[in-house]
Amino acid sequence: MLMFLGVVAAAVLLIALIVMLNRLQYKQKLDAVDRTMPLPPLDPQDKQRVLAIADVAEVELAAGAHDRSAQEQWLERILAAAPDSAQDWQARARQHAAALDFRKALAYCALAFPQIGAFRQAAQVLRLQIREYQKHDVPLEPALADLYRIAAWADLLYGRLPAYAPLTHAQIKKFDLRAWQHFAFDYSTLGCNQLGLLTVADRKLIIAAWGNPIQHVHARERHDKDLQSMLDNASGSTGAP
Repeated sequence: MLMFLGVVAAAVLLIALIVMLNRLQYKQKLDAVDRTMPLPPLDPQDKQRVLAIADVAEVELAAGAHDRSAQEQWLERILAAAPDSAQDWQARARQHAAALDFRKALAYCALAFPQIGAFRQAAQVLRLQIREYQKHDVPLEPALADLYRIAAWADLLYGRLPAYAPLTHAQIKKFDLRAWQHFAFDYSTLGCNQLGLLTVADRKLIIAAWGNPIQHVHARERHDKDLQSMLDNASGSTGAP
């Protein structure tokens, strides 16, 4: 009986070895196939699908490039509606905002950038614009993006933190915001809860639109080296790079 069981076990082991050898040989044959051989032609329907996907990707890439260009020139876009003179800019900004002419109201504020009062007035104009957009189901993204940029700049230039020396009036007066309008604030690493110009309602709207960032910090904490480079450049009167 023991002898019989031993024979059976040996037979099972032999079969298992044969199966393993066959699988190994089959894998080696697959690996030996010439990978440089051309693939078979696409089915006409598959080819149309691929071309359609490529067309969509091209359109999306073009749109993304346009969006980036628009973001880099955001201040020029706002100032396009501005008059030649900034005289009585606060009164005129309020006047146009009351008439729901947000484009001109914001342009008058932008003439006085980077004064902190101009940043605050611009934020008020944008909040009014956002409320009007909400009434008529207009997308909030453009106004939210402008509000966020203005709040980030205000925090970078005027935020007061123990570890950083505040900017002097002379430094701010020399600062040409238009020269640095291309500078981008990354919402994912800057957040919005530490930007003093934003209200609780502003932050709720931003988080609802863009999701939760990785962190919430002051702009100076995130971009102090960038700011020092801008200030050094302004002192040298060489302009933005």
